[in-house]
Amino acid sequence: MSEFTPEEVEAFKRRLAQEQQSSAATAMTHSVSQAPSEKTQPHAMHYDPKTGFRPITGMERFRYGFGLGARNIAANVGEMLGMVEPDRVREMQLEGAPITQGSLPGKAGAFVGETAALLPVGMGAAGAAGACGDAGACGAAAAGDCGGKAKGCRRKGCRRCGC
Repeated sequence: MSEFTPEEVEAFKRRLAQEQQSSAATAMTHSVSQAPSEKTQPHAMHYDPKTGFRPITGMERFRYGFGLGARNIAANVGEMLGMVEPDRVREMQLEGAPITQGSLPGKAGAFVGETAALLPVGMGAAGAAGACGDAGACGAAAAGDCGGKAKGCRRKGCRRCGC
């Protein structure tokens, strides 16, 4: 600091403050980019060797979404069991984003795929609940007062209706 006089140091500080204020003002006046819209979302393309790349159709999006939905269920179950890393599940979801984002057929296909993957689980629960035949027939007998009179009860000694 011995090389500069106090006046020079003060002049430098004033000039530095002015430059910082002007750069801050410039930064505050920049234009803001538009928020992302569906037009800026990733677009899934299909490659046809004869015609090249083309956007995929709604039915193709539905079919791809169906597969993605079933794959999501498998990946999430694998993650819960410790067989699939959480990072890999996130990667898989990002891979499927162009199919499902901003696309009703893709979202519908993913929903149907997830539902179809879980359908056997629901059917197993329904089968266990209606073990004595027709679930509607034994529904009134759930309290155990059937006495063999429930319509449609097919099992003798059924624990549920007691017949």
